[in-house]
Amino acid sequence: DLAQRLGVAVSLNTLDDWRWAQEDFGDTSLGCPQPDVTYAQVVTPAYIFTLTYAGKVYDYRVSADRQIVILCSEQTLEEAAAATPTPVDPNYTDPYTLCFNPEPGLVYQPTRLTIGIQAQVTTGGAPNNLRAEPNTSTQLLGEIPPGAVFTVQDGPQCGNGLLWWQVNYDGAVGWTAEGEGGDYWLEPIPGRALPVALAPITAANAATITELSRVELNATAVLAASREGAVAAVLGGRGTDGLWVFDNLFAGELRPRLLRTSPDTPTQFLSLDFSPTNFTHAVIGDVLGNVRVWDVGSAARLQELTFLQGHQNDAGAVAYAPDGRRIASVGSIANTLAQIDKNNAIIVWDLASIAQVYALGGHTTRVNSLAFSPDGALLASASGAGSLNAVDNTVRLWDMNSGQPLATLEGHAAPVRSIRFSPDGTLIASADMNGVIMLWDVATRAQSSTWQVASTGLVTLAFSPDGALLASAGGDPNASSGDFAIHLWDVATGAEVARLTGHTSTIGSVAFSADGRVLLSADDARSVRFWGTQTAGSTG
Repeated sequence: DLAQRLGVAVSLNTLDDWRWAQEDFGDTSLGCPQPDVTYAQVVTPAYIFTLTYAGKVYDYRVSADRQIVILCSEQTLEEAAAATPTPVDPNYTDPYTLCFNPEPGLVYQPTRLTIGIQAQVTTGGAPNNLRAEPNTSTQLLGEIPPGAVFTVQDGPQCGNGLLWWQVNYDGAVGWTAEGEGGDYWLEPIPGRALPVALAPITAANAATITELSRVELNATAVLAASREGAVAAVLGGRGTDGLWVFDNLFAGELRPRLLRTSPDTPTQFLSLDFSPTNFTHAVIGDVLGNVRVWDVGSAARLQELTFLQGHQNDAGAVAYAPDGRRIASVGSIANTLAQIDKNNAIIVWDLASIAQVYALGGHTTRVNSLAFSPDGALLASASGAGSLNAVDNTVRLWDMNSGQPLATLEGHAAPVRSIRFSPDGTLIASADMNGVIMLWDVATRAQSSTWQVASTGLVTLAFSPDGALLASAGGDPNASSGDFAIHLWDVATGAEVARLTGHTSTIGSVAFSADGRVLLSADDARSVRFWGTQTAGSTG
């Protein structure tokens, strides 16, 4: 529309600036009513696009189904600035920085580090000063050269507008600053390059699995791997508020990129899943209940493709449908007009129209996991919260052709934290906080196997791409035996074929790479690990 009005070619690359937001309007005017025009009085989800081009600011409103396009206003830069002044509050305190009592009037750049990890001074840069206190005016203890490794002991502290970490470098303990103005002087240590000639993990070679590489950084234990290609991602921890992306697991050192939300509205991410049809598209849920679809590819022209205000808070589980056209999300209370109990309700979205296809109510406690069947006909949800004896420790099946409940699978005596369909769609695996895995026959809805596999709670499951293996992990730091191991099971026999040790805290996620050659895991100690066999495979 803008190109037609101006008579020139206009694209994202030629715009001086552009921003967008999503809003539900009370009628089809989209907040821009015109004289003598009648509008349908229906709630209309739409986007607000603010485009800056050739000295002017254009306010466009576009309905989610793309049927309504309105140029709401056109202003010069001076008029737009006068209409929307930005106040400067000298008493503003940055709520997203990790340091205690940050200086007012300053916004700190996000951190990439956390206590307890090893990190390094950015390679190719200058040495970093090591000081006695977190301030540029305190005693200089020495320098840490580029590429030098240190251990993060404490922090961050705020001083002089910088984030400071207490580190131990070669026995010298002091404070060093992370960066300034978007430039980072400190960085996580890249993981070792993975061997290209790895064989797919199988029951036959599982005994040779070893830890191939590791990355420590400010991340949560929520991880996912793309179902095509070799992309993986892990959610950033508090103070980082974004997504760490491994662009290619087999392209040298494992050096993830950090993608963030708008610096104006950072938020903590909670859940993650990759599209089965586009290996760089990911759906993400956050603590505010929002659901986003991002293109995480390194060449992406637009990072945030979709923004949905789906839940009032804590969008703790998301899932992509196998055709890539729908997603499912769940939080504490659903934002829906459907006449259902909105507590713990699941919303199924159509990504083309940004519309709610179904709102699924029925769970009476928190929903912890969602999974679509490989053919897209079913959605499975798992719930349970609080004590081990909490109610609604169930798995529920929903018909994706009608939005109706099909079955409630009962049998777990503790909260069910993870569910997965087998790749052929014949089985559902569910894991609970009693350390029990149940396998369910999808056709009959009956239990086919029950395994007591751990002494503490299980948090995550993953089938290998061929469905022959099932990985399980979790662990309880408060238990006498934390069991922070990854267990690999032969699905056909129920036999444990490998037990992978090394994690020192609760493992929140396990995932196989799309080709089955690498098993990835992430824990609460900010460690992402990469496992593979000692046997060689095809290099193609």
